[in-house]
Amino acid sequence: MEGLRGDMVVEAKRGKEALEWMLDALFPRFCVRCEREGATLCSECDEAFLPTPSHETAPIASLATLTTGGPYGDPTMRRLIGAWKYDGDAQAAAAIAKRVRRALYATAPHVVDAVTWVPLSAERFRAREFDQAEAIALAAGETLGVPCLPLLKRTLHTPPRSRVGRTDRRFGDLDGVFEVADPRMLSRILLCDDVFTSGATMAAAARTLRDAGAKEIHGFAVAKG
Repeated sequence: MEGLRGDMVVEAKRGKEALEWMLDALFPRFCVRCEREGATLCSECDEAFLPTPSHETAPIASLATLTTGGPYGDPTMRRLIGAWKYDGDAQAAAAIAKRVRRALYATAPHVVDAVTWVPLSAERFRAREFDQAEAIALAAGETLGVPCLPLLKRTLHTPPRSRVGRTDRRFGDLDGVFEVADPRMLSRILLCDDVFTSGATMAAAARTLRDAGAKEIHGFAVAKG
């Protein structure tokens, strides 16, 4: 039985590799930085793309600090996030995970007990079939050597903040969107998301954690802008 199961795993892996090869042949990748065919971020651009991480006192009261991997205005950063977030591109995901680790190594921002993330709504998760903020949190937890825990869940579906006009964004307008999903509360938490724009989403998530007993919350986003 074990041998049969092993053969099935091998065959499934081969089938997946064949499907990926066919998709690459039908829909070739082009580098988001130099537009050369072959990879989402070619090896030369992977070495050259070194966005400057930042670590600062957070611009919102519910966070102690905010660390970001680079500016969202950088075209390469923006395209990588888009390819991963909206197309599910695995190569873009790997490139972003590399920048997450680099940003946390470079800034060594804080000592935390655990990492968590700003969760998607159930509706958006069904559409994408993955939560990019969770993947970022997993990479951050691995980098910092602390557990990644599902401390929050989103109870309401809201429009993406990028589609809300800047003049329409208000701190507090997302209160009640999140609730604590895990009863474990730790003193120091790193809260992760993909992009920090107005800060309203991360602020609402951080306030939920603080209301549940967390003492110190730090923010991390792949990009800011």
